[in-house]
Amino acid sequence: MARRAFVFLHSNGSETGRYIGPRLITPLPLIGIRVVYIEHGSSIRGRVSSIQPANWNSQSEVTPMVHIVEDGVDVSKKTL
Repeated sequence: MARRAFVFLHSNGSETGRYIGPRLITPLPLIGIRVVYIEHGSSIRGRVSSIQPANWNSQSEVTPMVHIVEDGVDVSKKTL
């Protein structure tokens, strides 16, 4: 299930995040899990490092702020 979130993207090892706007991310954002989102037509993978509000849950109608540490791999162009 995809969930809309306000996404902040962090390069690996960077504490400063760059706001990239609202995105649909899959699966539901939970701290520590790997998610996929679309950025400029490419699927990007990353790991959720934090969610605000801290007590957010998937049943909430609040759109969370999700901080993602980018893996840097474009999965839409990956070949088998």
